[in-house]
Amino acid sequence: MPRISFGFYGWVRGANITTVYDIKLGKDVDVSDVPGKTVVENLENGTWSISLTDSLSDNVSSEVEIFDYAE
Repeated sequence: MPRISFGFYGWVRGANITTVYDIKLGKDVDVSDVPGKTVVENLENGTWSISLTDSLSDNVSSEVEIFDYAE
């Protein structure tokens, strides 16, 4: 199976975030009842992180450009 590298950038709009990774706790945390503003604040300040692959789904709008392919 070929393995390649590539760069990408873009936007995902309307992602349903139900779980985040809490960096201090070292585990996933359910945020399904947390206000979006609180989720964004914690993501921006580095307290939490999210998975890009989990955020991409059929019900969100995404614009992702892939570039710079390398072997």
